[in-house]
Amino acid sequence: MPPIPSPAAPSLSEGREIEDMIDRARVIAAVEAGRLDARSARTCLAHLAAGIEGNRQGALHDPLGGPLPQAERQALHFRIGSRETLLGLMQANYRLREAVIGFAETHRQAIYLHCAYGEPAEPRNFGHWALMADSALARDSERMVALYNRINRSPAGAANGNGAEFGLNRLMLADLLGFDGLVENTLDAAQSRDLVLECAGVLAIWAQTLAGIVTEILGHASPCERRMVLPLWVLRPSLLKSERAPEQLLELRHFSTRAIGFMSGLFTSESAASGPVERLGNQRQLGELANELAVRLEVLARVFEDLELVPERGTSTVTDAVYRSPPPELTRFLQDRSGLSWTDATLLIDAALRDLDAKSRPLSALAPEDIARAAQAEGFPAFDLSTDELRSLLAPEHFIAHRNTIGGPGADSMASGIISAQARIRLGLNRLDERRRQVDAAGARLRAAMKAI
Repeated sequence: MPPIPSPAAPSLSEGREIEDMIDRARVIAAVEAGRLDARSARTCLAHLAAGIEGNRQGALHDPLGGPLPQAERQALHFRIGSRETLLGLMQANYRLREAVIGFAETHRQAIYLHCAYGEPAEPRNFGHWALMADSALARDSERMVALYNRINRSPAGAANGNGAEFGLNRLMLADLLGFDGLVENTLDAAQSRDLVLECAGVLAIWAQTLAGIVTEILGHASPCERRMVLPLWVLRPSLLKSERAPEQLLELRHFSTRAIGFMSGLFTSESAASGPVERLGNQRQLGELANELAVRLEVLARVFEDLELVPERGTSTVTDAVYRSPPPELTRFLQDRSGLSWTDATLLIDAALRDLDAKSRPLSALAPEDIARAAQAEGFPAFDLSTDELRSLLAPEHFIAHRNTIGGPGADSMASGIISAQARIRLGLNRLDERRRQVDAAGARLRAAMKAI
């Protein structure tokens, strides 16, 4: 059983790393503004390097015009901490998408019967199903990228909303802290609450996406379907010794419910009456939720890597199964062979299917004599039709092969979808690396500026 990672504590937002980063950037910006001389700046930096507990209340804040206002500090903590969390989540989502696309590529020809209203309706294949899951995860990626772009704007220098008391270079602070740019309006930078709500909403939608995928997996692996074999490491013995519950997947579905509940409560607690203590509590819970989501993404990626299909549920078994929806190609074939109109050919098939239902025979058992009998009953002219021709039209492989519309389950369409998804994942990973390099480069600039003093 592979080890399941535990949710990591949001150390950046609760530790001293962000605090030190903010104060060091303020020292450098104060030197640039002429507020601090080199000696005073070195004293402040030495206090930071030594980890002196009182430096934020003493020597550091006096030359910088007093302590950093609480509104600005909270905004910086949230944005810097969330930036790191979002980068990790995007990485985990791309990892999951790679596993999903790998499953699609491996099982692109595995056909199963989709059930509608309790009855098998039409053939589908697992490659197409996995591409559907990737499409939903891709939308979550897009939402996360858009959220990251809004969060990665600097509120530094906003103070309590009116800006710093001395000439602080906000653009320089944004650059030293690794932001893409500024939240230009200082009041908006210090007091906006919408990003916390948006972050919670994005995470809740993402959790629901995972829950939907898990529900489908559990359906395919259920005793009545038995199309999939779950990896043993997600199972645990239940009270009935003959059954094993998919604990890891059930916990993931439960997590999505908690995410929705947290988001709903947040709309009340993040109201205008919320104080700083409540806001910090909400942000801490949001960080814990995001860290747990990263763990769930990794778990689901491992599930897709270890997931197997039941061997006897191949195309040969599907061909003999009850199959209710005749393909349109059959109507077109009968139309061409008999000279009937599309409407009359459809009526002919309906008549043949009524006869099959009356005799409790599946669609796959439809024979030329059934078509001839229905044609005679409906008053249509007789025509020749071979058993082989009819069998080829009713085969699930034929049904799938003719769905080559863009985004369909046909072989060519699915191959194009897999290649396109792989290309989008590579592009997303490249952009993610650029964002990480940007943050790392900002840290290098900050360290270089400290050494230059």
